[in-house]
Amino acid sequence: MRIESKEVAELVRSSIEQVRGARMGTAETGGVAGVAAAAGSDEAVLSPRAAELQKAYHTAMQSAAMRQDKVADLKQQIEAGAYEVDAETIAEAVIRGGI
Repeated sequence: MRIESKEVAELVRSSIEQVRGARMGTAETGGVAGVAAAAGSDEAVLSPRAAELQKAYHTAMQSAAMRQDKVADLKQQIEAGAYEVDAETIAEAVIRGGI
């Protein structure tokens, strides 16, 4: 199965929206984040899952940007007639099931 960075980004985005929309609570009540009010200030602590999703989202966004650079580079090579296909590498990937 191949997972595209768009799918990861959408999953992370929807999870973040769920976290933002959830009522704040403590770990004992099953809430997503703990909230403490002390001396007139509020503090929110993200769950480990929310932090993991946030990291995945940032990774997916960086990956998408790098992919765009690669596509632009390949497009330029093709237009210049400099892009060469290595048939042996393609055949090996097909045999392994990578394509």
